[in-house]
Amino acid sequence: MKKFNFSKPYSQQTPWEHPAVAEMRYEIREIVNIAKQLESAGLEITWENIGDPVHRGHQIPDWMRNIIKNSLNYDESYAYVPSQGHVKTREFLANQTNKRGGAKITADDILFFNGLGDAISTLYQCLHPKSRVLIPSPVYSTHGAFERFHAPDKSAFTYKLDPLKAWEPDLNDIECQLSKHPEIIAILLVNPDNPTGAVHDHDVMLKIASIANKYNVCLIVDEVYAQVVWGKKHNYLSEICNQTPAISLQGISKDLPWPGARCGWMEFYNRNVNPHFNKLVEALIRMKTMEVCSTSLPQIVIPEIMSHEKYSDHLASRARYLKLRAGQLQNSLKNCAGLIPNRIYGSLFGMLIIDQNCFSKVRLPPIRNNYLKILEPYLSNASLDRFFTYYLLASTGICAVPLSSFHTNWQGIRLTLLEQNEFKFEWICNKIKQTYQKFYKHNAKHRYARLESTGK
Repeated sequence: MKKFNFSKPYSQQTPWEHPAVAEMRYEIREIVNIAKQLESAGLEITWENIGDPVHRGHQIPDWMRNIIKNSLNYDESYAYVPSQGHVKTREFLANQTNKRGGAKITADDILFFNGLGDAISTLYQCLHPKSRVLIPSPVYSTHGAFERFHAPDKSAFTYKLDPLKAWEPDLNDIECQLSKHPEIIAILLVNPDNPTGAVHDHDVMLKIASIANKYNVCLIVDEVYAQVVWGKKHNYLSEICNQTPAISLQGISKDLPWPGARCGWMEFYNRNVNPHFNKLVEALIRMKTMEVCSTSLPQIVIPEIMSHEKYSDHLASRARYLKLRAGQLQNSLKNCAGLIPNRIYGSLFGMLIIDQNCFSKVRLPPIRNNYLKILEPYLSNASLDRFFTYYLLASTGICAVPLSSFHTNWQGIRLTLLEQNEFKFEWICNKIKQTYQKFYKHNAKHRYARLESTGK
């Protein structure tokens, strides 16, 4: 990238965009461009790339629709709400949090945004330019992208999640990063996790909170999938943060589900423990004030929806459905050579993790020539899991997302658990298994041929 030449008029300087924008990738959407080209060439696509329940036919129940319809009769649904969010809704949410025990908050400790993407973006904008957030690896793309955007001249600071230990955070790695990099002011955790489907244990979260206290940093936990859990107990940040300054990120897109509402919020815990943290919170609130407020209608209906007698059953029903899909996927991939088992306890996603040690130079198995021509521009220097993602797409039409796009060196794919037709999902699982086995066999054959030629 060319540096600015201050001897020339500003209008003649190029480029105009922020230098970090070129580094920002959201492959969950970008894979669509490739899939659309293949679709135009005659391939039927099965979209498994993005976790939009409504797009996949999941509908909010009639009782919830009626609440939303009735809210159209309220004048306040068409007006500005306070900059921090609808007062009654913030009071309701604060009460819900306080019922769990742990950290106590008031309505003033809650700040609404137009979805969590807006919240994440605003958070990084409000950080000091030299401050950093320690993020897990892998991590949801939006978190990784904005941390990268915040400090474009440096790599992201990450800590390891271990798939051999149910994606448990590496506590030693967290401490190591904090001791080496005093510019880190926060530890990020996604729980339940996207993309891995992990739900982190109570003791592990307590230890992370303790580490945050030790190094005088805050804790940020993305909890948007908190109501989408099975097989394990989810522990809210408010229950474990004790005296640790902390921010919880929550929303309604995955549990109602209403992703198009673009409605999320932050909850701030233990604001007065650390004056620097409190100043960050105040900066976030001031930043939101510049925008006046977030969308009114979704905020207004939250108390009535979440206190409805059918809400708990609605959440339980969705969790049972997703547990069934997770089990189907896990069972279909049992005992596949070159795969690392992955247990899923939450979120809307499943994974296939490829053991890189079983592969060396990767080759694309045979596919139709017209599909190959479309893929060829994307194959140069492609990672192992991108090769497999593209092969899966061109061979079956299943559009998944490579795991390495989630700021990690681990290889694999992420797909949704949202297919409603049990037989169609069984077809998806079987096609993934069969395609992976062909991919593995093709590359293992070439690998063994090279070993024989070298006499090893």
